[in-house]
Amino acid sequence: MKKFLSALMSMTVILNAVPMVSVAEEVNQPYTVDGDTVIFEGGNDFDYIISSINSTFSTERNDNSTTFTPEEDGKYVVSRVWLEESIIDYSFSSVYDPETGETTYINDPIETHCHYFYPHIQNFEITYNSKTGTQVEFSGEHRYYNESTVNEKIKTNPSMACYDYMEMSTEDILNRSEYYAFVSSLLLKETGAFLTYYDYGYEYEERKDKSIYCIDYGYNANETGEINVDVSGNAEITETLYGASYIDGNFALATCDIVTYVIIEPTADGYAEVYASALNPMVSTVLKIEDGQFTERFTQGCVMPEHGDLNYDYETNIADAVIFQKYLLGQTDLTSTQYTCADMNYDGYVDVFDMVTLRKHIVATDLRTPDTEQV
Repeated sequence: MKKFLSALMSMTVILNAVPMVSVAEEVNQPYTVDGDTVIFEGGNDFDYIISSINSTFSTERNDNSTTFTPEEDGKYVVSRVWLEESIIDYSFSSVYDPETGETTYINDPIETHCHYFYPHIQNFEITYNSKTGTQVEFSGEHRYYNESTVNEKIKTNPSMACYDYMEMSTEDILNRSEYYAFVSSLLLKETGAFLTYYDYGYEYEERKDKSIYCIDYGYNANETGEINVDVSGNAEITETLYGASYIDGNFALATCDIVTYVIIEPTADGYAEVYASALNPMVSTVLKIEDGQFTERFTQGCVMPEHGDLNYDYETNIADAVIFQKYLLGQTDLTSTQYTCADMNYDGYVDVFDMVTLRKHIVATDLRTPDTEQV
């Protein structure tokens, strides 16, 4: 039964959580389509979480708008996020006991209020085909508002009501498994998707982008079960999320099995390799990282690249020597496959002696004539 459900759809949300997407009755269309480009209104006022299988897209932001341009046929999920505010009125007074040094709060008579900020997210499914162009479909929205939670916190610490209070920031959405379930269901892919969080850090002066690779690992016994996902190279697992499975588009609960989401983030430019035995024990996933972003994903199968091939193109040349040099200088890490291929003298270590052998191999290959290659 588990395998059947997993094969049918990998849509996951936290138990007892509000469904990720609720379609509003009326939604103002906050975008226009210009050729292949989608132009969203309101540039710096919004954050964007952009998800795709291959992560081949470009964006541009200004004060008035943010543009999204797909660069490869396929589906993308663009989530538009902003902070809304609710003012919650509250009344209290306090009594101080000088003997005990304790302050007792009484819910009367001082009137005050709490500025409660919370994310509002709209999701758009963008389908791009180089022949037919760009199609945009609104995929629902959700307001992360919970007045009862705020009221409970005010009761335990009424003084907070005197200040603006941030219950959730937009980045918290990336720490909720129901969002990854939503992306997984739209992209119809179980083996992982790229997510790039633009304008990460609404409340910070220094803004940055955050790139994530998310794997829907599938069913697991419980939250303490072993997660058989290995990452090597220039990325690391930063979080593991759990949720309950949902089977259809209406988020009707189908099973309470625990599903695992593994979040992987880049640590430096170069390559990373992800091996998840539960997905396909015969292959690993190789991720290319440029400017701190995952930019390409491909499968590393049973056939290993030749020795010295560090960029997985099945050729050994000066480009591989550049990667090797960066590794020796401590500027990048090698994936498990790269490390095996870089051990040119088969001594189990990767060092300067292997670099010398690699350079000799490249020079010999460059000097080799067509007649020599046929010998």
